Amino acid sequence: MGEKNKIKVNFNFHEQLPDNGKWKKRHHKKYLEYRRKWNENPYDYIVERMPIHLDIETSSICNLRCPMCLCTVELEKGEKSNIKYGLMSWELYKKIIDEAARIGVYSIKLNWRGEPTLNEKLVDMVRYAKEKGILDIMINTNAVKLNKDLSDALINAGLDKIFFSIDSIDPDKYSKIRVGAKFEQVIQNIKYFAAYNEEAGHPVFIRIQKVLMTDTEAENEEFKQYFADIADQVAFEDYIPYGDRKFGRSIEMRGEKIKFSCSQLWQRLLITWDGECRACCVSADIPYILGNIAEDSIEKIWNGERLEHLREMHKKGEWYKCGLCKNCYIPYM
Repeated sequence: MGEKNKIKVNFNFHEQLPDNGKWKKRHHKKYLEYRRKWNENPYDYIVERMPIHLDIETSSICNLRCPMCLCTVELEKGEKSNIKYGLMSWELYKKIIDEAARIGVYSIKLNWRGEPTLNEKLVDMVRYAKEKGILDIMINTNAVKLNKDLSDALINAGLDKIFFSIDSIDPDKYSKIRVGAKFEQVIQNIKYFAAYNEEAGHPVFIRIQKVLMTDTEAENEEFKQYFADIADQVAFEDYIPYGDRKFGRSIEMRGEKIKFSCSQLWQRLLITWDGECRACCVSADIPYILGNIAEDSIEKIWNGERLEHLREMHKKGEWYKCGLCKNCYIPYM
C-alpha cells in the first residue's frame, strides 16, 4: 500500500475498545478483499467500475433533536435549509440494490442524515439486499424505536453491523444531548438486541459510539467499561461543527498548503432518499449533485465527469479550490 498520498481513512473515528473478535465474517476471503480495497484504493487513486460502498438514505427524518446534529441545525434554518425531508420508496430502493448487486458493490449503510428505523420497510430492505448478495449491510441508529420485534426482525433479515449512537451514560446529560430519547429505554433496547444477537450466533457486529464533547469528557473511561460486555467495539468520534464553515475559508490567506486527498472519492457514493447522488457523506448542507439514480445508473454517475473532476483536483493537491471541499473540516482533523 502506497504512502505517498497520506489519505486519512476513518479520519474522525477512534477505537477505544478494539473489536473483540466474536464477529466471524471479517475472516471471510471476500470480506477481507473488500476491506483491503477500502483502505488501499484511496492511497493509490484506484477507481473501480463501481463504488466499494453505498450510503443509502432510507430516511432523512429523525425522531430526535440533538443539538450537535446536522438535522437539528438545518431544521432551525427553516426555509433557508438545503435539506429536503422524506422516506425512500421501496421502488427506488429496489432499483438501487438491483444494480448494486449486478455491478459488485460490497457494502451498504442504510442511513445518512436521518433515523433509518423510521422507514417501515427497513427490515424488508435489509432482507432484499442480503438476498441479492450484498456482503456487508449496516445501519446507524439512536435505538429509540428498536423494540424486541424490530431487533429480532433485523437480525433474522441478515443485518451485518449496527452502530448505536450513545453520547453519555449519565441520564441527565444524555437527555440534554439526545433530545427526545429516554436513557433507560434505549439501554434496555440495546441490551436486548445484544442478547438476542448472541442467542442467534452473533451474526451482527455491534459498535457503540460517542461523540467527543467537553461536557461528557470526564466519563470517557467509564463509558468504555459500561459497554465492554455488550458491544464488539466501543468508539469515540470527533465533534463535527456543522454550521461553522471557518476551517477552509481562510486557507489561501494563511498561506497553508495542507497535503490532503479525500478517501471518500475512491470509496463510496451517497444516494439520498429521493435519489440524488453525492460524493461526500459529510457535506449535507452543501449540495454538489452528481446525478439522480432515478434517471442514471450508479456506474455512470460513479465514473461521470463531475466526480472525476473532484478526484483530479484532489490528486493535484488542489482540494481547496473545489466548491464542495474548500470549507471542509476533514483536512484539519
